Amino acid sequence: MTLANAARQLFAAARYRPPRDRPAPPVLVLASRNDRPVRVECSKAIAVAWNCSLRIHPYAGHDLPLDDGVWVAEPVRHWTDGGGA
Repeated sequence: MTLANAARQLFAAARYRPPRDRPAPPVLVLASRNDRPVRVECSKAIAVAWNCSLRIHPYAGHDLPLDDGVWVAEPVRHWTDGGGA
């Protein structure tokens, strides 16, 4: 990642405001305690604000599917089967 791209991403993140209303389709938020670029509290706040399901990985980093794809598949499967909504 270039310094210019990192600066653009930080600027965009600082200005971003999520919509107040939850998106129409059901939402599952996946997060990780060890995500360094995005604090897990941000994912928790979105889940609370939108009243949606949240699963938190105990040790993976920012790229959950790369860090632990099997873990990602399990909560998604459970959620799509109706067990997590």
